[in-house]
Amino acid sequence: MIAELSSKKIHYLDSGKGGVIVLLHGFLESSFIWKSLSKKLSDKYRIINIDLPGHGASDELGSDISIDHMAKKVIALLKSLSINKAQVIGHSMGGYVGLALLEEDPERVEQLILLHSKAGEDAPETKLKRDQGMEMIRQHPSLFVKEGLNNLFWKERAGLFKTQIDDLVLDAERNNYKGYIEALEAMKNRPDRRSLLKKFNNIVFIAGRHDPVIPYNISQLEMEMLASGSHNTLEMSGHMGFIEEKEKLEKLIDEVLISA
Repeated sequence: MIAELSSKKIHYLDSGKGGVIVLLHGFLESSFIWKSLSKKLSDKYRIINIDLPGHGASDELGSDISIDHMAKKVIALLKSLSINKAQVIGHSMGGYVGLALLEEDPERVEQLILLHSKAGEDAPETKLKRDQGMEMIRQHPSLFVKEGLNNLFWKERAGLFKTQIDDLVLDAERNNYKGYIEALEAMKNRPDRRSLLKKFNNIVFIAGRHDPVIPYNISQLEMEMLASGSHNTLEMSGHMGFIEEKEKLEKLIDEVLISA
């Protein structure tokens, strides 16, 4: 399905019936990553699975390149669908968008599940890597995608998921590389939102013990800030728990969701 929001297209999938769950994917991903989870949860919930701006079949951000603008697009879509309350699951960049959504429109967010994500802003060295990534996309886009996705897995077990990684790469290479550059810029400049962890008691963390993107010690520090204290660790995962520990993660999400 396509929604036209301020002359920009947002692609989304709408399935199931019941309380609403909004799925927000990460960088270099699309609604494709939630195929299994959507199918599992749509028996009990209504699933809104969104291609964030610059990813999947959605248009790029345009003039306002920011995580906050991505969140406003999500809010506009939910309003257009008359959805006043939803649980949000955000993977990595999708978690950044989820936090911005919570800050902008807290009454609409029943619960926010941060999957392999964080509330803190980028460290200076991470911002530098974002700049380097933007340049690599301009010069070697296909190589950037392949290396970027391969490097999200725990190296000890990455070989077990070659087929899934190939599928992710194929999906990512269909997209507009300009959108990836915009996303890197948006992530680099996003504000620190750690204060939200103490302010709201409806945030749940799920971290990967061997995450190469968000070191586990960073996740631990943020989990300790949670007002709710609700957090879980995937012991055999890097940054891609929905693949690396698929069954465990899907069971865990099913358990932490607020039943309709």
